[in-house]
Amino acid sequence: SVKCNDKECYKIENFRTSDLLFPEQGISVYIDKETGLIVRIEEGVRNNASEFYTQVTDYKYEFNTVTDDDLKEPDISEYRIQPQE
Repeated sequence: SVKCNDKECYKIENFRTSDLLFPEQGISVYIDKETGLIVRIEEGVRNNASEFYTQVTDYKYEFNTVTDDDLKEPDISEYRIQPQE
């Protein structure tokens, strides 16, 4: 148990996944105890043959924020369709 981004989280270290660039490194995953959603991922990344750094990805979730305007199709009346050659 750790605190991450002001949330009480579970931290899972050396989490292995098949899509890692360097799977021998593993990643650390922070999971919000209340929601079960991923809060942060820390991944060791190789810059070159001898240099490593930690890439940190923070996740932010927003719910019930989509409006009808977000899904409105754009006005294409000002464009002209060109025939294919």
